[in-house]
Amino acid sequence: MFKPLAFAVISAVCAVGLAAPAQAQGDYIVIAGSDSTHAVETTVGGSLASLDRVEAYAVSHCAERHGATDCRVLAEGQGGCVALSDDGPSLVGAWGATRVAAGAATLAKVGLAGANVDLARCVGDPGLISPTGGNSFWAVQ
Repeated sequence: MFKPLAFAVISAVCAVGLAAPAQAQGDYIVIAGSDSTHAVETTVGGSLASLDRVEAYAVSHCAERHGATDCRVLAEGQGGCVALSDDGPSLVGAWGATRVAAGAATLAKVGLAGANVDLARCVGDPGLISPTGGNSFWAVQ
């Protein structure tokens, strides 16, 4: 008697849980940074923004907000997360489908024992929410 009800509830919960992250997967996330100032900007583009535009915006915003002349893209991806390590002579970043995956990819790129993930941001993080409705607006943090 309870098995059909339990199956229906579990199926509904799984369907909602699996569908929720897909809402933000169309948006690009880019982290740009400056080795000289150690300034970092994370940008998320709306669903109509191209990766090139989001990268350009992240780099120019890093330069404008921090007065840095050496801002560059550290990592980018579609949906997911970006992470950053500042444990060496230069900033190192990587993308991953999750916060943990982005951090692990960053540490693998650093290649130094004892390196740390200093920052990780994901599409949908508070303060870094990409707009809905199919536009090209970006959110910066």
